[in-house]
Amino acid sequence: MSIITKSEILFEKFCEELEISVERISTGDKQTPDHFIFPDNNKIVVEIKQIDPNPDELKIQKTKKGVYRITPGQRVRKKISAANPQLKALSQGEYPSILVVFDNVAHILHTDRDEIKVAMYGLQQITLALPNTSLSEPYIKKSALGPRKRFTENHNTSTSAVAVLYEDYANANALNLDVYHNSYAAVKLRPDALRYKSIKHFTLSDALPEWKEV
Repeated sequence: MSIITKSEILFEKFCEELEISVERISTGDKQTPDHFIFPDNNKIVVEIKQIDPNPDELKIQKTKKGVYRITPGQRVRKKISAANPQLKALSQGEYPSILVVFDNVAHILHTDRDEIKVAMYGLQQITLALPNTSLSEPYIKKSALGPRKRFTENHNTSTSAVAVLYEDYANANALNLDVYHNSYAAVKLRPDALRYKSIKHFTLSDALPEWKEV
């Protein structure tokens, strides 16, 4: 029997608020729900993953004290690896697919933009140039993303985007969705296929690299 998670409840509520049709797909004993959504007659495959606190995080939540170290993007990276096979099976190379991640951990943020960037495209590497004269300061020659990436031309191409579902506590807990597009996706998600006021779309700029809204 599948477990209904907070993330599933919130996602279905979010779609209802936006009047997006949702079809839940039978998942048997799976704990993470799968859905088809139909915004403006577009068919999109969605898998929802919830990040719950581990024992160390539970301790910090309880005491509101402590230091917790984790490799950037680690929790989201694991969700990407777990979701891609299912998204591949359901999208069948025909429909765009989204991994929706909900961070259910208090006081430690696993889904800010930098965490998502590192999880998707790797840790940022900066190459410094050293001038010939001691009077000049070193400068950045190159900035690129590298190790620990989950998306490449040959890896996880069945995931069109990673989206973060979150509650805006400053705005009466209004639900929002930030969609980060996978540049290497076999089937691209068109931003206009999911264009709503409470949904933002981002792609990675080649120059910096940083997220830019589209």
